[in-house]
Amino acid sequence: MLPEVSGWTCAPYPAGESLALADALGVTPPVAAILARRGLSDVAAARAFLAAADRHPAESLPAVGEACEAILRHVSAGTPIAVFGDYDV
Repeated sequence: MLPEVSGWTCAPYPAGESLALADALGVTPPVAAILARRGLSDVAAARAFLAAADRHPAESLPAVGEACEAILRHVSAGTPIAVFGDYDV
């Protein structure tokens, strides 16, 4: 019996460039593949992206003002706050 096929697909990307990028940056092939899929096959562009040098004002995020107000209300009320996130948070 064959396994059920998911609806997930992966668009083609420059695999050769991805492997060269992995070598040049010292990252794993999956990380390089993600960079290549994002259009960052150029070593300098990929390095700049990984350095996270670009800064964006927090106010540009949708609903960040409302989130700040909610947090401040809970801090003022002494309500416990739990923060859940992953690496990029």
